Amino acid sequence: MHRSRRFLPLALAGLALGGAVAACGDDGPGPPPPPEAPPAPPAPPAPPTPPAPPGGPTAGFSTEYFEVPVDGAVRLTAALDLALGQVTTAPAEDGYLFQAEVSIPTGTRGRAALRPRFSNSRDGDEARVSLRLDDATVSPRGVERNEGARWRVYLPAATPTDLTLSLGAAQADVDLTGIPVRRLRLDCGLAQATLRFRSLNPVEMEDAVISAGLAEFRATGLANARFRTLRFEGGAGRFALDFTGDGSLDGSRADVQVGVADVDLTLPSGRAIIVEAPTGPFVSVGLPPSYVRRGSAWASPEAADSETPFRVRIRSGPGRVQVRLAE
Repeated sequence: MHRSRRFLPLALAGLALGGAVAACGDDGPGPPPPPEAPPAPPAPPAPPTPPAPPGGPTAGFSTEYFEVPVDGAVRLTAALDLALGQVTTAPAEDGYLFQAEVSIPTGTRGRAALRPRFSNSRDGDEARVSLRLDDATVSPRGVERNEGARWRVYLPAATPTDLTLSLGAAQADVDLTGIPVRRLRLDCGLAQATLRFRSLNPVEMEDAVISAGLAEFRATGLANARFRTLRFEGGAGRFALDFTGDGSLDGSRADVQVGVADVDLTLPSGRAIIVEAPTGPFVSVGLPPSYVRRGSAWASPEAADSETPFRVRIRSGPGRVQVRLAE
């Protein structure tokens, strides 16, 4: 490196001297030499290599798969306790009663702080499945590190199902479209959850019980669930129940009981409906203008000639209750 730096000035000086001698032998002064090209800018320094996180590589996911074939079962009982992370549901593939894909963050050491536990059994033609977190791995640190858990649950499209789903503190999109749900127990806990029925339930739902503590909960297309009785219990939060859909509500009943909350109920137009709404100085209640007072309740115009109206009973603590008709 030092030799090349010394050689370059000497070579340039020799070239300049030779040029001057040649110029003296010419008849006149020659054209001025071309200007020297500017030196190339120095290359930017290479970016520093970031230090590796302590304990190993960047956190990823540990994924486990579970599935149960139909194998002659005519009924499924599913108990799912999906307490943390993100939860989605959809119909299973043909030939399967149950499928699940569970991804748990591994952390910087490549190990999952929590683990899923799955079990399944048969009693004649009835199948039972259970999916939850392993109690032995649940700790405050594990809970904090596994808020990013992902639960993808697939339920049968052709087998009547009794579903118990506990969400804890998860974020959930519970889409039961196309799944023949006979009974539903949905415990939202502290979750932010949406329940959807986008088309008719293939079977009649005997009953549905939905509870939410300090939560934000929304249900859409509840008429499509084809329930006979529905009970919703909410603590404090924001709750929206949409009873629209293609299913008949004749003779069905919904009981809605909440604490300190904002409640929005959307009812279908042109149906025979009777609403028992709360009264008191600390609750604000809004009802459709077309509903008329009938004793302690309010009734749609179509309820006057119906022997089997859809009955909605609302009980609320301090807060706001708004009952509106679907557009």
